[in-house]
Amino acid sequence: KYLQQFYSFQADPTGRRRRSRPSFSSKLKDMQSFFGLNRTGTLDPDTLAVMRTPRCGVSDVEDYSHRRGN
Repeated sequence: KYLQQFYSFQADPTGRRRRSRPSFSSKLKDMQSFFGLNRTGTLDPDTLAVMRTPRCGVSDVEDYSHRRGN
C-alpha cells in the first residue's frame, strides 16, 4: 500500500506480473533510492523503518507546480 500511495505502484489483482507495469521490486528500488537506502529491491529492516515513519501523504514521484492563487 505504501508503494501504491507514494510511488504509483499498481499491483495486478490476479497476482501476475505484466511487462507494461513496473515490478514491485523496481518500485521498491525507486523508493530506496529516494531515501538514500541501499537499492536491494527487498523489504529489509531499513526500508521498513522508513515506511513506518509518519508522512504527510504527498507522493514522492508526482510532478507538482506552485502557481499563485492555486
